[in-house]
Amino acid sequence: MIAPVTTRTHAAGLTLRCALLALAFIGSSTPAQANTYLFSFTTSQILTALQTAQGTAVYDESAYFAIFLQPNPAQVTNYTYSSVTSPNPTDTNAWVTNTITDPASPYFGYNNQTCTANCTWAYFEKAPTATAVTLVSGANGGSGGRNIFLNGDFSSNSPPPYGWGTTDALINAIMPGSDAFQFAITTNLTLSGDFTILGRASSIKSGSASSMTLDTKENDGIAFTLTATQGVPEPGTWSMLAIGGALLGLARLRVRRRQP
Repeated sequence: MIAPVTTRTHAAGLTLRCALLALAFIGSSTPAQANTYLFSFTTSQILTALQTAQGTAVYDESAYFAIFLQPNPAQVTNYTYSSVTSPNPTDTNAWVTNTITDPASPYFGYNNQTCTANCTWAYFEKAPTATAVTLVSGANGGSGGRNIFLNGDFSSNSPPPYGWGTTDALINAIMPGSDAFQFAITTNLTLSGDFTILGRASSIKSGSASSMTLDTKENDGIAFTLTATQGVPEPGTWSMLAIGGALLGLARLRVRRRQP
C-alpha cells in the first residue's frame, strides 16, 4: 500500500511545481509590475481647490478655460500617461484633452526656468477654435445667483493651451459640478495612502464679482493642489495575479485530495 501513496504524493507535488512554474512564467512574460491607476476629480472638487488657492475674492471674479494635472513628482515617479478623458465628451462644447511636456510658458511654477524633469502634464481645455464655449466657474454673483460670465465673450493673443487664443468665443454654458476630469497613469510603483496631484489653471478674471467687465483679463499658471486618497487600479492590472492565484489554489486542492 505504500507505493501507490508515494506515487500519488509525487504526482501532486509535480502538479504544484507545474503551477508554480506557470505562475513564474506569467510573471516574467507580462508587465506584472506595471500598474495602471485612474484618477478622477469632479468639477466641484477642482473649483474648491482653486478657491482655496486663490482666495474667495479672486475666485468670485474668475472662470477657468484650461486645467492641467500632474501627480506630485516627489511621490509618484517613472510613470506614463495612458489616457486623458474630457470632462464633457458628449457636450456640444466638449473640452479637448492631451498631454503636454516641458511647458516653456508660463513655466508652470518652475521659477521662470525650463523644466528638466517630470515635465509632462495631462491637460483639459475648451476647444481652441470654438465660437461657443463651456467654462468652469463658481462666479455666481450675478443677478439671481447667475454666473457673471454667461453670455459674455472673450479672445486673446495668447496661444492655447495656456492662453484662450484669438478666436472670439461666446460663453454660453458653465460646466456642471458633477462632470469628471480623468486621467490614467501606468507606473511600476504600487500607490496607496494619500498623495498630491499638482494642478495649474488658466482663467479669465473680471474686475467685478457681479458682472463681466470690459477690463476682463487672462491669467495662466494658477497653481492649486488636489488630494487623492488612493489610485484606482484598472481591472487589467490584476488579471495575471488572479490567474496565478487560481493555478496555485488548484494545485493545493489536488494535493489535499490525493493524500491518504
